[in-house]
Formats: sequence, C-alpha cells, structure tokens
Amino acid sequence: MSGHPVDDLMIQFIGSQVPGGCDDCEAHQEVESDLDHPGIWNVSTVHDITCPTYRRMVARDIETLRKAWNESKDNPVRRAEIAKHGLALAELLEKGKP
Repeated sequence: MSGHPVDDLMIQFIGSQVPGGCDDCEAHQEVESDLDHPGIWNVSTVHDITCPTYRRMVARDIETLRKAWNESKDNPVRRAEIAKHGLALAELLEKGKP
C-alpha cells in the first residue's frame, strides 16, 4: 500500500481485465502503472478486432498516416517516423489486439 487512496484502489486492478468500455463489442479495460512515474496510471480499452468502433478508429489512423506520408515527400526523417507508426499499427492488426 502506497498510502494514497487512488493508488491503493488502482493497484487492485493491475493485471486484471475489467469488462466493458465499448457499447459495440465485448471490450475490456486493462490497467497498468507507469513505473517511471509513480502515481500515473494507464487504463486502456481493448476492443474485439471485429468491433465497428475499433474499425473506425483504425481507418482514421490509417488515413492520418497516409496524409502525413504524402505531405512529407521531401523529408526522409519524417517518413521514417511515419513508417514506424504504420508498422506498429499493422502489428496490432495482425495480432488482433488494438
């Protein structure tokens, strides 16, 4: 126990999957602590790969990457960053976990 009420509450959820988070699928929440920054917590929604809401978010991310790619044709450093983000998105899609 850290002594801070929020930390004491959140610690209980580390490693668990809390049901809910999306009206369109059987999503769940995952809780992580930021080890480098005590007191900072990350709560992520994990959607089903077939979720229409998730699909809209992915389509938006792909369109954002495409636009950034087209706008950075003379900047190889920026294109490398965009490619890195694109690969990370592709890996998530392949695994079936947003």
